[in-house]
Amino acid sequence: MKNLLLLTLSTFLLTACGGDAANEEGDNYPAIDSFSILPYTDAARDLSSDGLEGTWVGVIDVKKKRYDMINAEVNELTAYSVLTAFIIRERENEYEVEGDYEIANCTDGFEALLVNEQTVLSKTFYAINDIRNGMGHSVSGSRFVALSEYSGYTEDYTFKLSYRRVSDSTVPLGEMTFNWSDVDGQSRSEVYCSAIENHPDDGRRVVFSSDDESIVQLADFISPPSFDAYVSHSEHEENIVNYLTLGEQSFSFIEETTSSIQLEYSATSSDGLTSTGQASIQIIP
Repeated sequence: MKNLLLLTLSTFLLTACGGDAANEEGDNYPAIDSFSILPYTDAARDLSSDGLEGTWVGVIDVKKKRYDMINAEVNELTAYSVLTAFIIRERENEYEVEGDYEIANCTDGFEALLVNEQTVLSKTFYAINDIRNGMGHSVSGSRFVALSEYSGYTEDYTFKLSYRRVSDSTVPLGEMTFNWSDVDGQSRSEVYCSAIENHPDDGRRVVFSSDDESIVQLADFISPPSFDAYVSHSEHEENIVNYLTLGEQSFSFIEETTSSIQLEYSATSSDGLTSTGQASIQIIP
């Protein structure tokens, strides 16, 4: 089920094959509050070093056009903007080979990163490393989105991705806390990947994930096929999985700047399990 958590970073980006891209000319896409890569371009330029290892920030702009709907009610046109931060670090290996990297993703920890000349890719990531401390990629295509066994739609999509390395640091970006209603005490996990999504009508989705498959993902709007809430901690047996308005969830930002983000959250499943806590990251030291 975790493959539905953050579609902007999912593997279909790597396997898109042909199809008509979302046609921006003549289509009235909804207005969104788009993130900018410029503050992070300045930070990348100021670094005295270059390479892949360190803290990265990305801005992903997405447009989608849906059609051929089968028992589905979704907006025909949609757009959203994503600000993501993640760690790339050298991977431990028995041969002690330098330049063997891994990248944090926002679903299940770290994964191996393959570097081939200017191409940088993993099972959920693809970019062209064509500028100093920066990389990017654009992709468009079509796919069928299944909402259930009996419903779905086809969509044309366009993704524009820009990334900047803003620090040499490979330490965690921050941490997230969990206060579960069925156990005493507070659990904590370090954050290695995060994403903030801005959607139409001021809708927002947030994701914070660790290297032990702990994750906090929450949305303040309904947007299938993504979850409304998915809260999981490696040391807690049960998860909160809210989909299509089942359960309740909320979050509010304590701080939101280009360099740091902090929020508090609450999520309750349909059977009454609750987790509350905070999540915070420092993007630029």
